[in-house]
Amino acid sequence: MKNPMRRKHMFDLRFPIRLVSYMVIGAFLMFANIVMAAPLTDAEKRLLQGSITSAAAEMMGNHGDAAGLKRIVLLGDDSLVYRFGGGMSLAGIRVMPADVEEVVAANFNHPTLGIAFRAFSAKYQTRKMFDLHHARVQIAFRANEPSLKQILNTDLAGIDAIVLELAKKYPSELGNPNVAALFLGDRKYLPAVPMLIATMPHGYSQAADRLQAYASVEVWKSTREGVEMLHRAGKILPELYDDGAKRFDRLIANSKEMLALEDRRERVAAYERKLKMVQPAYEYIVMLSKSDPRRFAEELARYLDKVEPLAVEAADSTGTVMSYLKRNYFTLGMTLRFQLGNPDAAIAPFTKAAEHGQWMGLIAVADTYQFGLGDRGKAATAYQRALDDRRMHSGSHGDQRVWYRSWLVNEIRFLKEGKVRSVSMTETAVGGFFDALSFSGSPFNQTYGFDEVMTEMPEYRWFAVGIKRWSDLEAEVAKLDRASLLRKLDAIPASRLALRAAIKPISLLPDPESILRQLRKHDPSGIWTAPLLGAVLAVARGGDPGKAGALLNGIATTMPGLAAAGLPPPLIVAATRFMEEQKLRLVPPTLAN
Repeated sequence: MKNPMRRKHMFDLRFPIRLVSYMVIGAFLMFANIVMAAPLTDAEKRLLQGSITSAAAEMMGNHGDAAGLKRIVLLGDDSLVYRFGGGMSLAGIRVMPADVEEVVAANFNHPTLGIAFRAFSAKYQTRKMFDLHHARVQIAFRANEPSLKQILNTDLAGIDAIVLELAKKYPSELGNPNVAALFLGDRKYLPAVPMLIATMPHGYSQAADRLQAYASVEVWKSTREGVEMLHRAGKILPELYDDGAKRFDRLIANSKEMLALEDRRERVAAYERKLKMVQPAYEYIVMLSKSDPRRFAEELARYLDKVEPLAVEAADSTGTVMSYLKRNYFTLGMTLRFQLGNPDAAIAPFTKAAEHGQWMGLIAVADTYQFGLGDRGKAATAYQRALDDRRMHSGSHGDQRVWYRSWLVNEIRFLKEGKVRSVSMTETAVGGFFDALSFSGSPFNQTYGFDEVMTEMPEYRWFAVGIKRWSDLEAEVAKLDRASLLRKLDAIPASRLALRAAIKPISLLPDPESILRQLRKHDPSGIWTAPLLGAVLAVARGGDPGKAGALLNGIATTMPGLAAAGLPPPLIVAATRFMEEQKLRLVPPTLAN
């Protein structure tokens, strides 16, 4: 997918820090290049030290700045080397950039800096680094020698036989299985199978999972025999023996199906390994979502461009991989639409989310045309696409599907005719509406772009959760500054994607006119408002049993304005007016068309 942000260069708030740092040392660089091999004078160190703070070293690590790392070496300060390595980790740099790895190799055995360089957590890529680690491991006599761990931190080919020999140097005790054997198991190195079996008493699940993943009937048979031998020798707990015997007997007996299953798992695992290699890392990109939404959207768009072909290649029958992809495309669309105010750009990622299995992406496209771009014709077409989609006619959550069908049919009619007809809605559809709002997997439960408004509103989200008595709800509502809500709600753009986040504070507005105006803003057809305010009237007419039921089923949590001051409360007045004006009614399922 082309980057929907279209802007090629964004202002990086960190740039001025780096610029000042480089200006300070600019005059020194020529001299430093000449005397790299010579020790620095104290005055030269003070000059350079002043330009490389701990924060600057961490930032250099964020960017994998090999030139900056060379300047750190001149200072001989291991704390700055550690901060550089920490900066790479923070930025999610999982594979050491080639020029950084050259600096690490050059200083691998440095008397004061070497241990910090050897502790870098990013994976190394060259045989030179493996040989350097190998030499350290062969002579290691301290358990804290980083090379004991870091030699295994690579995807380098052709080292398995050497690692198998080194594995004898690694401890294997209860709760601490041989990490070199596990490393070789991850790589499915056949000669390591006996060592993995021997490791089972010390880390049963780690070893057994890797042996199963070999996806080889011969390995499974060897493992089954090994489990029996460990049992006879009294080296494995009875419950672990029982599990191992049953597990590998089942694998052998159902080898055809199990091999196919392991093949699917391996494709997903291979995808996840490739995913971890994509830079910048997803975790680092997510960190930008609050601090720099524009850069977050740009980086996420580039990231998804790289990840999409990997996910398509590895798509598994359970949908795990595609779920990751569709969720992130939807997040990108919501960020563009609401945080950055760019509905045009949001259409493409919402469409991608739909293509990869997110039905709500179709709704988001239609909603964007309707509210963000004001194109009723395209909105109607997009809603029709959602109505016709096969996912509307199959799968779980049947009541929700009834609701969505009822809404979409009437919404399309509203967009084409420009008016609301008298609509009858079944109890099943109303139940499906509230199920859809509360369904934990629904994107409507997310608050993309609304957080800045909502953080000022303690009424939003958690308010009223857990309250058991109506009098307690009334007391809590009485404490709220309800008069300030309207200004904050006005800052939320019109959209049904936003309405879910705004229902609670809307219900708490102090007058019925404001309540109805806010609902019309997000729901001009009134088709969402009908079940909301219909439920309000049902609670109001149900007396004390109705209130008790509202506390149990979550209606009171969704619309705490039910307990606001006033006889009747403003929310109930608004509900009465709406139902009378719109001529909407609820009917039993048996009377519905």
